[in-house]
Amino acid sequence: MTNVKNEISCLACQSSITESVPYIDKPFYGDQIINFSQMQIIFCRDCGFGYSIPEVENNLLDKFYSTQYRSKGSPHFIDFSRLTKPKISQCSTAIEHLLLARNFTKVESEDYFLDIGPGPGWHFPVALLFLENPKLFAIEYNKIAADAYNRLYGAKSFSGFKDIKEEIGNNQFKFIISSQSLEHFSFNGLKTLLYEVHRLLLSNGVFLIEV
Repeated sequence: MTNVKNEISCLACQSSITESVPYIDKPFYGDQIINFSQMQIIFCRDCGFGYSIPEVENNLLDKFYSTQYRSKGSPHFIDFSRLTKPKISQCSTAIEHLLLARNFTKVESEDYFLDIGPGPGWHFPVALLFLENPKLFAIEYNKIAADAYNRLYGAKSFSGFKDIKEEIGNNQFKFIISSQSLEHFSFNGLKTLLYEVHRLLLSNGVFLIEV
């Protein structure tokens, strides 16, 4: 059931024709960091943009994703300590992404590759197969997940762009992937992320987004 909320303007296009629905994420209702039962999702009828209210502070989001999102009992739990390399046939989405991205730039030896929120990390084996000895990086808040990416693929993980910039110096990324992760950011956090991506992306680089 939705309600028209003419007093709430769309954050993307400023339209006043918006609808609200409850934030239905019952596994995290009553969560000690973010109580999703107290939130709503706003949809814009004009441009289709959706976002949750009230906006969650970035430090709480970081804490939630580093401790709760992948914890045991969560529907998003992955046992990263036992994670193994998948068969390439299992990585169909990652294959589609890399094939698409390669159409918009030239692959060169040791291109820098960044995955924002890699999940099970299936873009990494595909990058190793489709690119030429790429340098693999990730933005990942969960340390156990970061350790798994390094163990399996030699990928270096960081919790933010500041540490990445210190690591790569004057280098920039040829490929940046965000698959099912941008929707996890606050609106202000998303603006910061897009600004940092723009700074770190080569002029002939590719930023591929799937939400």
